[in-house]
Amino acid sequence: MESIIESPSVVVCRCSPTQKAIVVDLLKKYRNKKVRVCAIGDGGNDVSMIQSAYVGIGIVGKEGKQASLAAAFSINPFSYLTRLLFVHGRDSYKRFLLVDYGTVYTMFPVCSPVLDQDVPADIALLYPELYKELAKGRIYQGSVIMYVGLILFDADFIHVVSITFTALILTELLMVALAIQIWHILMVVGEFLSFTCYVLSIVIFQSHFDIRFLESWSFIWRVVAITAISCLPLYILKYMQTKFKPPIHEKLTQYATLK
Repeated sequence: MESIIESPSVVVCRCSPTQKAIVVDLLKKYRNKKVRVCAIGDGGNDVSMIQSAYVGIGIVGKEGKQASLAAAFSINPFSYLTRLLFVHGRDSYKRFLLVDYGTVYTMFPVCSPVLDQDVPADIALLYPELYKELAKGRIYQGSVIMYVGLILFDADFIHVVSITFTALILTELLMVALAIQIWHILMVVGEFLSFTCYVLSIVIFQSHFDIRFLESWSFIWRVVAITAISCLPLYILKYMQTKFKPPIHEKLTQYATLK
């Protein structure tokens, strides 16, 4: 068993389903906690082993589809295993981390104010003027952003909102574009639709915007300036890192391109 635990890969044959599952459990228990056990099988007697592993892969073969139906992933020929692990596995791992950051790790703080209550219900009923106080918009960050915008641009309120919000939309879209390594048609469509939705909102709610100002050079150069100041330093930093200290995946990508 010591040899099995120290081995990078283990082939289990001529064993019962329970014995195969026990081998997987021993590897999970005694190997380094950073190691993830992947079990691969093609028959019904491999189901217990596949279900015990962190990742189960079933191969559709002569013994039927029991293993593939019980597994997290199913492949037909065994030769697909390398691509499944090192191409799709790596891409899935990277995408999963990005999705986690964009949803799980950031959605709870955004949704948590739904449960917030600054005063008890009986106090709110006793003092109706508390409702009126919310309309005054006494929020520190909003005040700072707005007054700084007025000082910097010396413009009307509606112009500052138009400039800063448009720059925010463009900055978000550009930062997403800079983070993408390989473009897909759906990514392009997503970027285009996001900006199109903003443009349509301006067209639909024209009463909230100064359309003549949006068509002026005064608006365009301010938006371009803010967006450039927001994105250009990060782009330069990313370029310098890629140029002088590129990560491993960047080196391999460049090597594959040259080859």
